[in-house]
Amino acid sequence: MIALLGDIMVDVIVKVDKYPVEGGEAICEKTSFRLGGSACNTALLLSKMCKDVFLFSQIGKDNYGKIVNEKLRNSILNRKHILDKTENTGYMMIVVSENGQRTMFSSRIDDPVPMNLSYYEQHLRNCDLIHISGYLLQDDRQWKIVREIIDYSYKNGIKISLDPGTSTVKHFKKRLCEVLKYTDIYMPNEYEIYLLTGEKEIDSGLMSMHKYTNGMVIGKCGESGCKYFNGKEIVSITPNCRKKVLSTVGAGDAFNAGFLSSYMKGCSLNKCCEEGNRIAVKIITSNDEIVNIEIDEQEE
Repeated sequence: MIALLGDIMVDVIVKVDKYPVEGGEAICEKTSFRLGGSACNTALLLSKMCKDVFLFSQIGKDNYGKIVNEKLRNSILNRKHILDKTENTGYMMIVVSENGQRTMFSSRIDDPVPMNLSYYEQHLRNCDLIHISGYLLQDDRQWKIVREIIDYSYKNGIKISLDPGTSTVKHFKKRLCEVLKYTDIYMPNEYEIYLLTGEKEIDSGLMSMHKYTNGMVIGKCGESGCKYFNGKEIVSITPNCRKKVLSTVGAGDAFNAGFLSSYMKGCSLNKCCEEGNRIAVKIITSNDEIVNIEIDEQEE
């Protein structure tokens, strides 16, 4: 059983001809509304590859909340622990430039996840792994419940996976370092490794991560795939991408899903990375939103 903890948001995706300089302007070519939130994206994809996947999250009863509920009806994700709140649903404004790169502006719900520890104690009893969105480390109240959930998971032998989020690494490094002591799987991108370690080269950054965690660290490297340090050398796993990249939105979340699906099946670390790359490529080369994308069986 796999649990995920984090925001469900509505991604308001705005495609522009060219990203403007500050104070400038750009032409909006298309606007669309999609399910988003790092943990939500990972959960939607993971539920297509593994059984017993559920997401702890909360949404509002506003129009964005209606969009979320409508889109979730088309998914196979277990919605038992997605609770309704009276406040507004969070949203992310994502500006996508002509080369597929994105710039994001977020507005989060005050309580994106249930805030009662007893709720998690009741429903995490049979859980094998919990994947946590690092954005929950930023708010004081959310940090408190995350810390309690990590303590409970660690004491009960539940594996802990973490995707930090750039703003968390940049502004909440102390909290991140505290959590990393208990983390089994850490999946930052290149820039997030630099922010934490101060090492400009990702290889040096990965080799210095033992100062922060005893768990495995997988560095996500965009179009280059991913890297990890096996204790002796840096191992690079390159993706097989033959199609045009349409958008990088959700790429890191998709990698998380692919990696964790293989990890839970007992695959080798290389195979986990390959599957992470494969699912990420599936996302960035498709015009469909994540909830509608079909995932074929993992290749042997």
